Amino acid sequence: MHIPWGWIKQRPHFLAENLAKYYIIDVYYRKANTVSKSSMLTKKSDITNLSINGYNELPFIKIPILKYFKLEWINTLIVKYQLPKLIRYDCIWFTSPIQYLTFRPLLTKQKVIYDCMDDIIEFPSVKKNADLTSKLLRCEKDLLTFADYIIVSSEYLKNKILNRANINRGNVIVVNNAIELPKMEDNDLLPENIQDKVRFIKSLSFPFMYVGMISPWFDFDVIKQALEKYPKLNIVLIGPCEVEIPKHDRIHYLGLVERKYIFPLMELAYALMMPFKLNELIYAVNPVKLYEYIYMKKPVISIRYTETERFSDFVCLYSSLDEWLNKVGEILINPSKYVKEENAIQQFIEGNTWRSRSRQIVQMLNL
Repeated sequence: MHIPWGWIKQRPHFLAENLAKYYIIDVYYRKANTVSKSSMLTKKSDITNLSINGYNELPFIKIPILKYFKLEWINTLIVKYQLPKLIRYDCIWFTSPIQYLTFRPLLTKQKVIYDCMDDIIEFPSVKKNADLTSKLLRCEKDLLTFADYIIVSSEYLKNKILNRANINRGNVIVVNNAIELPKMEDNDLLPENIQDKVRFIKSLSFPFMYVGMISPWFDFDVIKQALEKYPKLNIVLIGPCEVEIPKHDRIHYLGLVERKYIFPLMELAYALMMPFKLNELIYAVNPVKLYEYIYMKKPVISIRYTETERFSDFVCLYSSLDEWLNKVGEILINPSKYVKEENAIQQFIEGNTWRSRSRQIVQMLNL
């Protein structure tokens, strides 16, 4: 994994946990040099057949002065020392092409799986670094060529990476994102800090809630327009934040919350929302949060693009500021109009769990 295990729970976490029902899984995540321990939420797993381990690398790729030196072999030696069992594995699963640079010399007879979860080239931190972009593109093409199995999270992303690498291979499988259903015991006893958030949200009128990463693509412009037009509307934001949140007495940032407490908080929302600015990164995203929002049986409003149109039976979509404002107003007046009947929601959720996605992968691997 190219993200710490303790970071907010994402696709690699869910797939590792669910695939452990079928295989013995050892997860190795690259330890982050820039993420504080206070930002770590996901606890170590107690799932049978699943072990979690961190490994270290030297950050050569992020140090401009070292770009003229080929030092990747040093990280290869470091990793070889930390992962002595590597040669014994049946399969090696990569979540990012950046890992491939280090591990390629250590791959012998193992089957290689590449799960492409995002368009990594389109992240702002990558786009502003031309050398990093160039290196990632080379790694991506090599990995797409070398891998025995390629999995992608969306159809748009599949077409994008194959066209970019000028590779034509037919065995690229789309495995969309999904939902991990909350466990009943997660709601039994809420710690005091979560109870404080519960009480606060209950005190708000018409809380529209967003749960997830708050990044440059979050559209605060449409949020501010909605607050101006609807004076009783409140906005609640939950999750890690990478940008400055506008100061407004009806925008409430509640910080990071461990995933098992997200569902009790979403239950208090008047509506759930995904107000994003569209860019190449977002176009490739099959959004996990929409599966989770639909599960809550609340009105859901989201920006329209190819991947969100797949949710159009359950989600209110908008394409412009005027449409956003009109839809927000309609939800405020008649929220039940935008909630599908319970049986339809249940059927949708049952077909879109991480367990069902893992079965799809097991069938593909046929190990």
